[in-house]
Amino acid sequence: FKDKFRGWVGFSVPVSHRITAGCDILLMPSRFEPCGLNQLYAMQYGTVPVVHATGGLRDTVENFNPFGENGEQGTGWAFAPLTTENMLW
Repeated sequence: FKDKFRGWVGFSVPVSHRITAGCDILLMPSRFEPCGLNQLYAMQYGTVPVVHATGGLRDTVENFNPFGENGEQGTGWAFAPLTTENMLW
């Protein structure tokens, strides 16, 4: 899988944005997140955020509902409590 995976040690804001933009799903199982920017970046790039419903994550990610009215279908999924079972469900 050499063409499917790449490892890199370091940090770069432009690279982090490219990674987020290239993902299908962003998983944020944070125990504590007063605001959180990564879920906002994900929504901007069309990456679906899946977050633990805590702090700013709970405030910014609305659960997806394909039957929402007036175009209000949500922006991702939030789960609680923070357990493996709830995260995977």
